[in-house]
Amino acid sequence: MILRVGCCCSSGTATPGWIAGLSGPLALAMLPDGSRVVHLEDQLAGEVVTNEEGVATLQTRWESVRGVALPQVSSVALIKEAECLHEPQ
Repeated sequence: MILRVGCCCSSGTATPGWIAGLSGPLALAMLPDGSRVVHLEDQLAGEVVTNEEGVATLQTRWESVRGVALPQVSSVALIKEAECLHEPQ
C-alpha cells in the first residue's frame, strides 16, 4: 500500500513560522512484509527512509498535516475562489 502525499515537512522542529507540509512531497509505503518506508523528494534528489524512528517521525508529521487539511471539495472551492479574486482586470 502506498500513500502519496503532496507535501509534508521532512525536517526541523516546530518553531514560530514553521509550517509542516512545505518541505516537499513524500510517499509513505507499507511493503508486503509489513515494513514501512518513506520516499522524500526535494528539488535536487530523493531519499528513502527505512529506519523505524525516521518513518514514525514522518508518519506523525503527515498526520498533523492531514489533521488540518480541507476536504477535497472544499479545497477545490477555495482555489476557484482565489482564482476569481486574482483574475487580471
